[in-house]
Amino acid sequence: MKDEESVIAGLSTLLNALNIFSAHYVSVAVDVRRVCKESCSKIAIELIQSVSIVFDPPVSQQKKQDWSFVKLFGSSLLSTCPVATTSEVFVDVSSNKSGIPFALNHKPHEIIKENFDNDSGYTEEREYGVYNLKKMFKDSKYVNIGVTYENIHIYGIIPSPILYVDRKVAGYGQEQGGIHVTFHNNHRKKSLKILYYDMIPWYLRLYSHTLSIKSGRKLLTPDYLHYQPAKDRTRPHHLELVLTLPPHSKTEMSIQFDFAFLKWTEYPPDANHGFYAGSAVISTLLDTVRNCSKFPGSVHQRLDKGIFLRIYTQILLVSLPTPDFSMPYNVICLTCTVVALAFGPIHNITTK
Repeated sequence: MKDEESVIAGLSTLLNALNIFSAHYVSVAVDVRRVCKESCSKIAIELIQSVSIVFDPPVSQQKKQDWSFVKLFGSSLLSTCPVATTSEVFVDVSSNKSGIPFALNHKPHEIIKENFDNDSGYTEEREYGVYNLKKMFKDSKYVNIGVTYENIHIYGIIPSPILYVDRKVAGYGQEQGGIHVTFHNNHRKKSLKILYYDMIPWYLRLYSHTLSIKSGRKLLTPDYLHYQPAKDRTRPHHLELVLTLPPHSKTEMSIQFDFAFLKWTEYPPDANHGFYAGSAVISTLLDTVRNCSKFPGSVHQRLDKGIFLRIYTQILLVSLPTPDFSMPYNVICLTCTVVALAFGPIHNITTK
C-alpha cells in the first residue's frame, strides 16, 4: 500500500488525463545532459522531466480568467513527493502591475525578482511568487493555489515572439513531395543564430542537392551543415545545420523527397491515415524573455550569452503509396465462389 501511495504522490497527482488532454497544448519532454561534479573532476548525468500544458480559462469560463488547481486539473494537491528534497510552485505575478489586477488565494512564502534586457534596450523585470508545499502541508491536508481577477479578460494585441518556426509538407500526390520550413526572426536590430536539428524517416528519400535557404530574394549559406543519409529500415536521415537569421526577416528552407514503397507487412492497421514524421528541434540563445515561460534562477535556461530556448516544430503527416488491402479478400471470395459453383454439379454427376 505504501508503494502505491508513493507512486501517485506529489505534483504528479494533478496530471489527470481528462483535464490534461482537454487543454490547448500538451508537451512531455525528457532532457538529459552531462554536468560537472566536484569541480569537474567527475561528470554526472542530469535528467530533467517536464510537462508543459497551456490552458485558456477565458474560453471555458466566459471571459473569466480565474484559475486554481481544482479548475485546471480537477483536483487539489493532496501530498508532496516523499523522496523530493524541495517541492515548490512558482506563480508569475509580473502582470499584476501592468495588466488586470488579481489576488492570490494564498500568500506566497517568497517573492523572487529577476531583471532581463529586452529587444528594445530596456530592462524588463519579472516577479514570481514562490510556494513551499512542504510548509503548506504542515497546516493543511490539501493545497489549492489559485488566482481571482477583478475584471473579465480583455483581448488585446499580443507581441509576436522573437523566434517563430513553421514546418509543413509541400507538394501533392503520392510520388514526390518536400519539407518546407519558415523561420521568423522578429528581433528589430539583431540577427539570430539558430541550430536546426531534424531526424527524417527513411521512407522519405531526400535529395540533399535540393536544399535551398532563402531570406527574401537572397540565398543564405549555412554556417555549418551536417547531413547523414538514411539506410532503408535501419536509420533515418540526419539533417543538422547552423543558420544566421537576418534581423526582422522571414527565412525559408526547403528540401525535396520521393516517397518510398513499403512492404505490405510494414503498413500500420490504418494505412490510409498516413505516417507521422517527428518534430524538428530549433535551439538558440535569446537576449530577452518576451513570450517565454521559464523558472526563475534556472541555470540550464540562462547562460552567460543569453537565455537558452528550444523550440519543437509541428509533426508532419505524410501519405505514402498504399496498396489495395482489400484485394486478398476479393481473391478469397472469388475463389470460394468458383469452388462452390463447381463442386455442386460435379458432386451431383458423380453420385447419381
